[in-house]
Amino acid sequence: AKKEFQAEMRRRKAKKKQRQAEQRKTLKGQLTAKVEGLKVKEQVKQRRETNLGIKLQNVSGMTSKEAKEQAQRVLKMREEAIARKKLIADQKAALQNKRKLAWQEQLLRNTKVE
Repeated sequence: AKKEFQAEMRRRKAKKKQRQAEQRKTLKGQLTAKVEGLKVKEQVKQRRETNLGIKLQNVSGMTSKEAKEQAQRVLKMREEAIARKKLIADQKAALQNKRKLAWQEQLLRNTKVE
């Protein structure tokens, strides 16, 4: 019975994925998917905050309010660090691209036959 149940759940999940894929083809579906994605992101953020708050409470014996505020600060700092890393990576990529283009132009100039 358990195997049948698992198989049924897999089928349902596949059907749901199929439906979502079909819906994503329409503009309204795309917007809905975007909104859903944002909702999920927000939920994940809330969950992280809560879990971190609980951990802080257990470790340091803060009040729940203090722990929540501390968790928010920590997560904000993490987000900022990630954003900084991303920015640096983007700048590096842009620089490499620029260099590559310059190199290709130089190559073209050198190989011109007149």
